[in-house]
Amino acid sequence: MSTIQHRPGPRGDSWRVVFRLDGRQRVVTFASERAAQEWRAVLDIAGPAKALVALTDQPASQRITRTVRDQVLRHVDRLTGVQEGTRRTYRGMASYALGDLGDMTIDTVTRDDVAAWVNARAEASSGKTLRNQHALLAASFTDAVRDGLLVENVFTGTRMPRTDHDDAEMVFLTPEEFARLHAVVSPQYQALVVFAVGTGARFGEITALQRQDIDMVRMTARIRRAWKHTGRSARVIGPPKSKRSNRTVRFGAEVAERLEPLLAGERRHDDWLFTTKSGGPIGHSSFWRHAWAPAVRRFAGDEIGRRLESGRMTEYTVTAGPGKRPRFHDLRHTFASWAIQRGIPLPVLQRQLGHESITTTVDRYGHLAQSDFDPLAALTDDALAWIVSAPRGIEG
Repeated sequence: MSTIQHRPGPRGDSWRVVFRLDGRQRVVTFASERAAQEWRAVLDIAGPAKALVALTDQPASQRITRTVRDQVLRHVDRLTGVQEGTRRTYRGMASYALGDLGDMTIDTVTRDDVAAWVNARAEASSGKTLRNQHALLAASFTDAVRDGLLVENVFTGTRMPRTDHDDAEMVFLTPEEFARLHAVVSPQYQALVVFAVGTGARFGEITALQRQDIDMVRMTARIRRAWKHTGRSARVIGPPKSKRSNRTVRFGAEVAERLEPLLAGERRHDDWLFTTKSGGPIGHSSFWRHAWAPAVRRFAGDEIGRRLESGRMTEYTVTAGPGKRPRFHDLRHTFASWAIQRGIPLPVLQRQLGHESITTTVDRYGHLAQSDFDPLAALTDDALAWIVSAPRGIEG
């Protein structure tokens, strides 16, 4: 049994033929009522499979032929309140992540097609990347539903693959390991890495701090801006990652001691807190190349070679050493692990880290809080202690 649904839309009316195929609801959308009625007649006489083949005979002007890739790009163009760098990232997803799915028209995509795409991408992407790609597609199809092009969003309710391997990407440092890493970091940036591991703030947030953001009496730092990439080499200052990322973080006496020299002297209140040797803001790529990567090589115990590049002597790894290889972001993970070891509740950690949801904190660091489950073991021990002395049965 098929039906025709008329849907007005901002770009003109459309007519959708709704039917079932292999137990699933399918939709084909047309630009005119007559075209929808003619195809429905074929559908009712010949059946869904043959009718879908007959779609190739329909004039292109009569069918809604927007592809998945076109729908995603249209969704990206309509986004508001996002940085241009975010748009470029989303457009990049549309170019490399969709595969064959991108060439399908939005009205022919089924939940089986979505499942096949998710399973294929799971082999090539991290769990976080796949979730981001799926979320972009789901939001794009929600737009299509709102515009009257689709009856339902086939991306909703998709069960995503397990992402336990994401945990393995984190590197947690012990205090002793961090001390060794700190010792091989350039003195210009030692205060920066201490602040990172002492607060859990993100690199883009830390390097956007100004002197006025630091309160040495309360030992707090106000996170209210962050560096954003535009998708090219340029960066701009924008708001933090999310609403909860706009926050105040606490730090301890050791961090405060490192900040005191940076706050001394006659400088403007809106000067950068952490700077390069020339006094400018710290860029991610330059910091990674000239400060972080060399420090990690020494920390890991690499055999290091040197070569001249663009008139400057640079280091490279000849033979990899046996030590850990933390990313700068792993200082944030390390802070979280130290906090949990000290018994800091996850909701408090959520506020310090600026996670939008406690779910993010639990999913990312909940496995470290195993001591929280110790009272459960004690509870069951107490409740079941009577078994030791109770009769185990009646012997015949």
